[in-house]
Amino acid sequence: MALLQEMDKKYNVLIEKYEGQVRINEELRSELKEIKVELNKRDQKEINQNMLIFGIPPKEDEDLTNIVKKVGQELQVDLNAERFTAVRMGKMGGDANKNPVRIRFESIELVIPPYNQNKAEKKDLREV
Repeated sequence: MALLQEMDKKYNVLIEKYEGQVRINEELRSELKEIKVELNKRDQKEINQNMLIFGIPPKEDEDLTNIVKKVGQELQVDLNAERFTAVRMGKMGGDANKNPVRIRFESIELVIPPYNQNKAEKKDLREV
């Protein structure tokens, strides 16, 4: 009988440890879910602060900041050079459609609304 009671005590200790591990596992899953949501929010903010411009032919020693400002002028949008960075993506000398210019704005409030070609005169921006 004493042996049965001893085994019952060990069993109860193991059950308590198991239940503790289950609680820890649930807490970790909940924390992981919160982290994933926060990471997704940050990713979306990062995406929203970037813009890709296709069709600008790459040139040797190009001044992308100036090019982006000229594109902004053509679209009647005032762009302050201190509030964005522009980089050419891909290899130099490639196709303009495969080597877009990426603009990263300082804050999401600076992102330009989409250019609506239905309401505005179509412009060929390749010569900007």
